Amino acid sequence: GGNRAKETLIFFRNNPASTPKRILLKRNRLGNKDCFCISDIIINTCNELEEIDLGNNCIGPKGLKSISKALVDRECALQRLDLSINNLTDKHIRSLAGEFF
Repeated sequence: GGNRAKETLIFFRNNPASTPKRILLKRNRLGNKDCFCISDIIINTCNELEEIDLGNNCIGPKGLKSISKALVDRECALQRLDLSINNLTDKHIRSLAGEFF
């Protein structure tokens, strides 16, 4: 569950040479604080990272803002970002989309 996911995040944050192509952490009770670690991973591996699945967690506006800041102004390979079923409203998601379009 959540502890294993957090250990995985810490590993990738501390070992950027072990670049993941996908971060698949659906249903792990991840929250805003975990998004700071995810943001570090995005910043360090943006050109390789293709998919981030954070659906069905506890991410709120602060976590979304952290992820958004990590993605903006970077040449990312990211093709898919799933934030469904979190503590976010449509307004939050539209705001994120507005950063890229």
